[in-house]
Amino acid sequence: FTMRQQEIVESFEEMLSPSSKAAAEAMSSKPTPPYLLAQTSKVAELLKRCWEDEVFVDTLADRFARLAMQLLSRYATWVTDSLRDRSTSPSSSSTPSDTSTSSAAANALWTTPDGLVKVLADVERMRSSAKDESAAGILGEAVRAMAPLGDAAAVAIRSALHDIADDRMEKIAVRIRELLVTPLATKCCGMLKQLRGITATYRMTNKPAPERASHYVPSVLAPLRTFVTETAIPAKLTEAAKATLVAEVAGQVTDSFTDTASELLSHVKKTESSLQLLKSRKDSKSGGGAGGGGAGGGGVTDTEKICQQLVLDATEFGRQLSSLGISLD
Repeated sequence: FTMRQQEIVESFEEMLSPSSKAAAEAMSSKPTPPYLLAQTSKVAELLKRCWEDEVFVDTLADRFARLAMQLLSRYATWVTDSLRDRSTSPSSSSTPSDTSTSSAAANALWTTPDGLVKVLADVERMRSSAKDESAAGILGEAVRAMAPLGDAAAVAIRSALHDIADDRMEKIAVRIRELLVTPLATKCCGMLKQLRGITATYRMTNKPAPERASHYVPSVLAPLRTFVTETAIPAKLTEAAKATLVAEVAGQVTDSFTDTASELLSHVKKTESSLQLLKSRKDSKSGGGAGGGGAGGGGVTDTEKICQQLVLDATEFGRQLSSLGISLD
């Protein structure tokens, strides 16, 4: 067992070491489907090997179980540490060109949307496999190997793998989604600055009441739409993972839209109250009684026009969300 453990662990550690030849080769090697990274393919291969008949020994089942947990935990630690150190510059100057190239590729893996999506896709698939009891899943292989030892052994390995999948792997997936969602949401929310211009459009301009949404609305979700439909990046994700990513970006943008519109309405109402108060004082002094608030004798007031425009904009924004598969229920 000690020899098998050393062989398995050392081969995996070498691949994870940034400066190793194995790591450099991993960055340019083709991973085994369904994984997108050679490192993930490697840990899946080694986990499967732990339970192969020519390797697994019943009397040492507890040790093989610990080895499997060690491999999966080490993979999670590698991803976590790499995400934490993602801003670190790749090694420079004196390194050979091939090492520099692999180092730059490794840096890109953790700093670009394409790289982060690959990591997210692999983490999600590894997490799913760790809970998959079919013959193709990591858990399925483990349960099959443990079966001769009784139900208690199968329950123990199932519980251990579920803990890693639902705790560490899920936290990693959440962190990667944050790194992808934040810049996308920021780009989308930048377009909402134009929403504040609605007040200037209608306040004391005698412009007619609006009939259609503002021109900026279709542009709000354009960065997300481009990411989803015009790049090859999301194709690397499962449909569920892609839907979660889109929903999180849309949620942040919707919150920003709601907050901005609410602030605008609050400001408009305060302005309207102030104008009405000033007009009332003016009318009381002059003895006049004409209508106010920009309505021009009882028509639609400026405030009503602004509110109508917000309704039209919100309705169009909802249609844009629906076109991206977001439920409005």
